[in-house]
Amino acid sequence: LHVATRDTFSTDVSRGLFLDGPQIQSSDFIMRRSMDAPIVIEEFKLVFFIIPKVACSEWKHLFSRIMGKADLPQKQIHFKELTGIKNLGDYSLDEAQNMMNSEDWTRAVFLREPKERVLSAFLDKFVKQGSFFYYYCC
Repeated sequence: LHVATRDTFSTDVSRGLFLDGPQIQSSDFIMRRSMDAPIVIEEFKLVFFIIPKVACSEWKHLFSRIMGKADLPQKQIHFKELTGIKNLGDYSLDEAQNMMNSEDWTRAVFLREPKERVLSAFLDKFVKQGSFFYYYCC
């Protein structure tokens, strides 16, 4: 997926690189049909990119509630069939192309400071509460 900035977009179009912005292919990472793929909220014309360890479970809870689903237990929020959440890969390439390039749609992502993210992931996945490391270093 070739991405152009607004400054280079018109130049790229004049050179024939794009018809309507970057062309999405079915094999592109964003077209996966998994819970880590971009979330689509049609009602608000929003495409939201989920990043693991950046409150992705909380975002999924929020979007599930927006879709009219009751609060799910933490472990169930990652099962697409329970949440009512649609991903970009659930749409045709033409629909996804429109969502990703139309000025009517908003694309969003939340990022986290890299060092804090790495430490948080390490502590969450590798350090057991009550261990020597947890007790003396945290």
